[in-house]
Amino acid sequence: MHKKDLSPTNQELLDGKIIEGEFIPEALTKELIQMQDYAAKPSTKVNIQGSLIDFLLKLLLVLEEDIKPGSQLKVKLHLGRVKLGDFPLKVYKNYERLTYRFIIRGGWLFNLALAIFIIISYSNSLGKPFVQFLLYVGVPFYLFVGHLILMFVAERYFGEIDPKIKTHTRQVPRIMLQTQLADATQFELHISHWFIHKKAIGYRFHKTPLHSTRTKRKRKAKTVTTLKLAFAKKVYPLSEEKFAQKFKSNLQIDSVKVAKMKLKTGEKRNAVIYQDIHNKDGVTTPNIDFDRVLKLISIGGHRRLQQLLPEEYLWDDLTRIEGIDGEIATIFNRIGVFTFQQLMRLDGNEVDNKVDALRPRSYKYNHRYFYDHLDEWQAKVLSISQPGRDDH
Repeated sequence: MHKKDLSPTNQELLDGKIIEGEFIPEALTKELIQMQDYAAKPSTKVNIQGSLIDFLLKLLLVLEEDIKPGSQLKVKLHLGRVKLGDFPLKVYKNYERLTYRFIIRGGWLFNLALAIFIIISYSNSLGKPFVQFLLYVGVPFYLFVGHLILMFVAERYFGEIDPKIKTHTRQVPRIMLQTQLADATQFELHISHWFIHKKAIGYRFHKTPLHSTRTKRKRKAKTVTTLKLAFAKKVYPLSEEKFAQKFKSNLQIDSVKVAKMKLKTGEKRNAVIYQDIHNKDGVTTPNIDFDRVLKLISIGGHRRLQQLLPEEYLWDDLTRIEGIDGEIATIFNRIGVFTFQQLMRLDGNEVDNKVDALRPRSYKYNHRYFYDHLDEWQAKVLSISQPGRDDH
């Protein structure tokens, strides 16, 4: 296989570009497998990190049974080697407030204008020794001393209390993936590298005049993994207090605590946001711990919520309906049907289209089978003495 035989997406990845778009899960898996096969050849030299491809394939496998049928994956990928010059630089300062800048810059311009005025005023008397001394010695001395006084006043009374800090930051996106799961959960995963160069400058005139400036430089690189899961209240009807109890801030993976956790509540969704950070001094980012990311998705994800909600939310056992076996129940779950009431509200065309959207996955029962037997199953639901409660 030659590079020209690869898909346009894989060719862009090989060129070190960031690809961004929406993919059907099966199509993205096919693209990644093609790239993996191409990069595995001994004679092929590619600017691709194979570990990222392996991780994405594992991630898609983990999410395979949970992604809502017909949903697409919104992705943004950069799988090549990192070149810092390709990413924008952001500079942050914690000093030079408005008052400080006004005194320093405005005062300097005032002193310079005054010096020029003196020179012009005495230009007709340049032959006198006093005037020469004033112009050649007095004016430069005045500018120097005047500037020192301005600096002292600005720093001492209008400067920041903390040291001046100037931070240069570059963010390199690696993986961004968004999709909707079968239970209406919004899934977002972001993995990025951060390169930070921080310069701390000591005060020039904090205690004594002519105090020397002290500058400390520190370089840091970190890898940031952010996982956001937004749960539909229609499916998981939890109050804000109960939701907070289910997701506590002390989540640990392999005895190492996740750096940050934040809860957000809304009218339609409750969201949990995890942020895992790995720091490293220097200019080389720490490697992505892919196993830890997968565990974070599994332990901190929607499966955790399902397992912890037996008293608030129970899916009906669809196999109680005569004629529905485990595979048929799984297919119903994949199209978003978990309760008897949801099954009762389906019509033939709707179930036909939704099950048909699961292809090319091979099932023992095809979409026409569901269309032909839906009325029969709905009649069986009515014969069950204790149907599931209303749709969540």
